[in-house]
Amino acid sequence: ARMAAAKRARLERAGLLGENHLVVALDAFAESGPASLAAVAERHLDPSRGTAIVTEGLLGYFERRAVEALWRRIASVLGRFPAGLYLSDLNLAGDLGGMRSARAFRGLLQLVTRGRVYLHFKEEDEAAAALLGAGFAAAAVRLPGDLPEVDLPGRERRHVVRLIEARTGPG
Repeated sequence: ARMAAAKRARLERAGLLGENHLVVALDAFAESGPASLAAVAERHLDPSRGTAIVTEGLLGYFERRAVEALWRRIASVLGRFPAGLYLSDLNLAGDLGGMRSARAFRGLLQLVTRGRVYLHFKEEDEAAAALLGAGFAAAAVRLPGDLPEVDLPGRERRHVVRLIEARTGPG
């Protein structure tokens, strides 16, 4: 609940939270129960409208099995709507290969969080295949600078973060 309140406040300050946006605390890994994604979606979302789910800064803290189970739950929930969109960030093992600073940051993050930081997939295609295997109809994993609406200076185009865009239904 505290994290949801903090996210809500940040979105409001940025002017990004409108009447059609909802920030709710839930347990993304719960299979059932009132805090599960399925229960929250059933309580709060209109089944006749397209729906988006966004996770941010979450995936690297969990083992691949847990991430794939999460993706299956998200695909299942979004499949109940006329159109579903899942957006997230993802780090790929292949991106960190030659980047000493990124590997050092990962080590520091593991020390601070007292847990592992996982790199589940080596390449974009492997991650996209896992999303399709989880039940999404379409999936892409891209560099932020590859999107036409993102204008980054040349040196900012070297990223260690990828963007996931996965869809259910027509999109």
